[in-house]
Order: sequence, then C-alpha cells, then structure tokens
Amino acid sequence: RADFRVAKETMRWPELAHVVPDYPTLAKRILLDNGIWASTLAREHVSLITDPIDEITSTGIVAGGVARDVDVVVYATGFRASEFLTPMLVVGQGGVPKRELVVQLASLAEFVPSARSAEPAPKTTPDAQISHGKRKPEAHVREVLEAGRWAPSPANLQPTRFIWVREAAVKRELQALARESKELSSYWDPIFRPDGSSGLVNDLVTPEVIAVVADPAKSLSNVHYDNGFEWAAAMAVYAMWLRAHSLGYGGVFVQHWITEKAKRILNVPLRWTFLGTFTFGHSDDTPTMDRLPLEELVATDRFPGVPSVS
Repeated sequence: RADFRVAKETMRWPELAHVVPDYPTLAKRILLDNGIWASTLAREHVSLITDPIDEITSTGIVAGGVARDVDVVVYATGFRASEFLTPMLVVGQGGVPKRELVVQLASLAEFVPSARSAEPAPKTTPDAQISHGKRKPEAHVREVLEAGRWAPSPANLQPTRFIWVREAAVKRELQALARESKELSSYWDPIFRPDGSSGLVNDLVTPEVIAVVADPAKSLSNVHYDNGFEWAAAMAVYAMWLRAHSLGYGGVFVQHWITEKAKRILNVPLRWTFLGTFTFGHSDDTPTMDRLPLEELVATDRFPGVPSVS
C-alpha cells in the first residue's frame, strides 16, 4: 500500500484506485511487481474496465453495454487451475467442441489455452529431483532473483543475500558436500542412509542453484529479534519458489548442510547464516505429498486444549 501512495503522485489515480487491496498485506497471494504492472495503468492508451463482460464478439468485447474492438483476448477463467476449461464450452470452426481439441487443434488455431497464470502453489517435495540439464534462460533466473529481492523484511532491513552458483566446479563441490552432510547425519539417524526415507541427495549440478544467506546484524531490537533475519530470508526463498513455479519450473530448497563447509566453499562470512540452496529446473519425477486436514491445523481465537509445556 505504501507503493500505491507513492504511485498516486505520478499516475492516474482513478484507474489505480480500482486495484488497491482492501485487505492486509499477505492476507492473500502477493502480486510481485517491480512497478511495471502498476505504471502500465498510467499509460494513455490503457483503460481499466471493471464492468462485467456481456459478450465476446468476432471483433472484440462488449462490457457494460459498450463494444470495444480488440486484436487479442486473454481470458482469465478463475482459480480452478486444473479445470480451467471445465465451466465453459469452447466451440471452434465447424462447430468442433473443446472436448475434441486434441485431435482438431487446427480448427482452433486462434485459441491458445494456458494454465500458467493460475497454477496452484508449488507442490514439489524435498525428495523431488530437479535435474534437467538444459540451462534456463538468464532472464528467468533474474526474474526469480527479483522475486527474492522484493520479499518483505522487518523494517526493510533486507538481510538476505543470494549467490547464483554458475561455475560447474563450485556446483560439484556443493554436490560432494551435500552427500557428505547426509552421510554424517546417517551416523545418528538411519533415515538419512541411502535406503532411508530422507536419503536422497538432491542434484546440485544440472539445475539452477541459488544459495541463500542472511546477515544476523540486520535484525530489529524488539523481543525475540534474534531470528528476524532468518524469517526475512525464508520469505525470500518462498517468493523465489512461487516465481519459479509460475515460470513452469519445479523447485527444491536444500537445507541439509554442514554449514561451515558450505560457507567456506561460497566465501560467506563466518558470522552470517547459511540457510541453504534453492534449486529449480524441470522435474524428473512427479512426487506426491500428503498434508494434514485443515481442521487439524487451524484453531479459532486460541490454541486448543489445556495449558501445557509441549
């Protein structure tokens, strides 16, 4: 909302007023933007029409009783991401319904369905392999990093720093350390052995690798301020995860490390915190994940049960 207050001075406020959230920050999924989206509304050739669509014609759109000619229609159908064609019947040339879209695609040459902008939250598990060897477009990596840069932090102290690991030799060092870290933990806990439930050593050579570190000095002096910088870094990781997912990639955050050795490899200051590595690429598998029912996770007003220590 602070960005909107600044924008009021330079933009056509009547247009922008339609998109100012009326709910608290983080109450809904955040729109990550570097100002381009909002500034677009200030352009003279841009109009924001909030009237319901009456009709889509062969030349454009009728909304609020007014017909407007357009060249392209991008039609967002809602938030049932896996069923984004279900509520409607799309008919192409010759009366071909969308049920036959796969075999009659030529008759719907101007109809391009995409679920990219309405995909659900990432479901990649820690045990998924993200190992597609083809290098991702640099523009995509920078978009992911921009998402991390714009993640919120206490008092905007921005304690998080990112290391984009591109050198193959450095990746191989991290890969060897990831294996060593699992082997060390398996001495005490068998789940980290190669045949254990958490024994998988994630690929750190072929996907994009972004190491996430944070400066403990950039925290507030309030009660329990000591881990505020870590929360800020965690927000940055999740922002990057969402952006990578929106670009069509799977993501894994690897946090099982012998941290001092990782800091030595990446030349991270000793007193800084190394949180782990965020890797993203095209997944080699489609893992499944279970979650507890919402009723077991959410309480109203107070935590349930009698006062207890644990």
